[in-house]
Amino acid sequence: MSDEKAMAYAQQAMDLSKKINYEKGIAGADFNIGSYYDNMSEYDRAKEHFESSLILFEKLGMKRETSKTNSSIGNVYLSTGKYEKGLQHFLKALKIAESIHDKKGVANSYIGLGNVYLYMSDNDKGLDYYFKALSIQEEINDQRGASASIANIAIVYTNQGNFEKAIEYHLKSMKIDESLGYQIGVAQTLTNIGVVYYEQKDFKKSLEYF
Repeated sequence: MSDEKAMAYAQQAMDLSKKINYEKGIAGADFNIGSYYDNMSEYDRAKEHFESSLILFEKLGMKRETSKTNSSIGNVYLSTGKYEKGLQHFLKALKIAESIHDKKGVANSYIGLGNVYLYMSDNDKGLDYYFKALSIQEEINDQRGASASIANIAIVYTNQGNFEKAIEYHLKSMKIDESLGYQIGVAQTLTNIGVVYYEQKDFKKSLEYF
């Protein structure tokens, strides 16, 4: 489904939910509209809708959705360079996910925290959170999530100059994506491997992957 079509459905859901005063529907539609603006890099509008949905999810006691929305707000703050605020929201998301034993939510919170520290150039902390996320994703057989975490681990190894490990983990990620038929992931990994060779100044080899 295209972003525009998803936005149209979300707006229809919002209009109908408001008409019948269905707060759960309003919260869900607000979240989906926020996701649309996030994808469009319209971060102020995304944050506005995420925060509106968060208020209702909290009011309704919908903890899983509250955790997920905190993570989404955290991602907006990451995208706008407000890392400390992003960190606060990912920690809130983690605490809520842990309280309801939502393993996928916990893993996603760990990824968010790993991203914060990666952006803040704290590679060791970032790596620690990515491995924590990966452990859970493997436990619950979340292959797409595991592939993303492995790719993030590879990026940290590249930052640290551990190029052999970086290639090893990129290939692991690509193997999973190939098994899932996820061609976008495969293409991204090939590009990332090219970056690793570029960082080693092996420009001829890097061109084979770009």
